[in-house]
Amino acid sequence: MYNFMAKLLNFIESSTDQTKSEIIIAEYILRNVEKIPKMSIYELAEACHTSPATITRFCQRFENITFKELKEYARSFIEFNDTEVDYQNLKTKFNLKQINEYYDELHASLKQTEQFLRSKEIIQVVHEIHHSKKVAFFGVTFSHLIARNAQFKF
Repeated sequence: MYNFMAKLLNFIESSTDQTKSEIIIAEYILRNVEKIPKMSIYELAEACHTSPATITRFCQRFENITFKELKEYARSFIEFNDTEVDYQNLKTKFNLKQINEYYDELHASLKQTEQFLRSKEIIQVVHEIHHSKKVAFFGVTFSHLIARNAQFKF
């Protein structure tokens, strides 16, 4: 049910197609997903300073679903998180050495990036991009979002 939250994020990200009210509704759901299953359409409308009809239109534009189905998506997401993340055993699986190694690698990577950004090669790359007829961006998982963002900006 992670997909539900990803779809909400994508909905917000493609905000040029959505109304301001729809973005507000999607952001409210993201921030308050645990409240959604218990809310009525009127309560959600009031919380988002909009009307129940706007909530209904949001559901239709979001996933072509009803408000009741939206609540079920939220309920399934909450249940998924409760069963997938074992908070009781988290301390026993928590490995401080691994985390320190991760941050050491991250720090080294950032240092490398900083050195690259200060080099003359970056100016050549910018020049090549500027004079290119076509630029393609690719990414997987998180880097996919960065690639999409760069694609829109270029």
